[in-house]
Amino acid sequence: MQKKVLLIRSAFLGDFCVVFPQLKKFLSVNGLTIDNIHFLIQNPEGKNPLTVLFGNESKISKKVTPIKTGNVFNYFFQLVKARWALGKFDKIVYLNWTMESGKAKFIKTSFLRLLWPGAEKVGFEIKKSYSSSHYVSPFLLKMQQSDYYALDWYASMLPFPEQKRIEANDFLSDNRSKLNIGIYCNSKMQAKIWPMTKYRDIINRLAQLKEVSFFLIGATEDYTYNEILLKQLKEDDGLESIYNIAGKLDVPQTIFFLNSMNLLITNDGFPMHLAALANTPILALFTYREKVGSWDPFITDKIVSIRTDVKCKECSKPYCSNPICITLTPSDIVYNKAVEILNSTTNKREFEVLFSELGLKSWNEE
Repeated sequence: MQKKVLLIRSAFLGDFCVVFPQLKKFLSVNGLTIDNIHFLIQNPEGKNPLTVLFGNESKISKKVTPIKTGNVFNYFFQLVKARWALGKFDKIVYLNWTMESGKAKFIKTSFLRLLWPGAEKVGFEIKKSYSSSHYVSPFLLKMQQSDYYALDWYASMLPFPEQKRIEANDFLSDNRSKLNIGIYCNSKMQAKIWPMTKYRDIINRLAQLKEVSFFLIGATEDYTYNEILLKQLKEDDGLESIYNIAGKLDVPQTIFFLNSMNLLITNDGFPMHLAALANTPILALFTYREKVGSWDPFITDKIVSIRTDVKCKECSKPYCSNPICITLTPSDIVYNKAVEILNSTTNKREFEVLFSELGLKSWNEE
């Protein structure tokens, strides 16, 4: 009889996307398939991110029970319903959320122990810190560099992967240049946005290098913000090969589209993690809100993260009215790093070196 495994993650979209490489290895190491596992995904909205990441018809999307967090009594009631509907599990893996408070984790793991007393528990330690990186900690597995390439695995979970790939390539084909650069200049969190004036500056400077097309990406809600930048670059600066494609591609199409980009210049956000999955070179502009390495998508072959060192760094504030740790980042630094990535064929940093520099530590290296 094959094992039944319950995987628990407090996440939505990018928060879940970061665990794909470890999920791939977790299934492989344990001889499991999607048929063996089920997800309890906990977030304030009680939504299932896998329907967005894989589509409604994907088999993996249907292996999810969403749990709405907030009211502790309602949360427990939802878990009781899930226990009744899903039955017993041989193993429960709590996918560690590095920013989660000890109190929140204690409440959740206590309920899980009560409802599934006979299951093997993994990742339930309250005070144990497996890693500062969300790309390392969730499945408690020691990863090698090759393990982090998960695009093929992701595609295998899609109902019609080749159709999505063709649609993405068709979307790009009419506007393809020698260099194709993606730009994610907006964010749901205002404090994570590098100023539009600086994006405009580096796009104008990069446009002078050689034949290059720029694609302003994002979701539907990013379209209007992108249009403001697009108008400035086209009408005021005379650029032609720049396109606002926010909201025009779904997530699978976006991943395959990013796979064709020579570079993504991006604020910290969901598209950055999609680009990492696509193994696209990334130049990421971060705040110093969290520790270095927490959300840095180091799984791609080429990643440069830029932060401005300030006295108030690592404040952990959910909101900030004056995020100087990103707004003061100079255009010159971003431009020079972008050129370095675009011109380099040997810029791949050794995985072990990066792992060490970020101060990351896997659970079995203690």
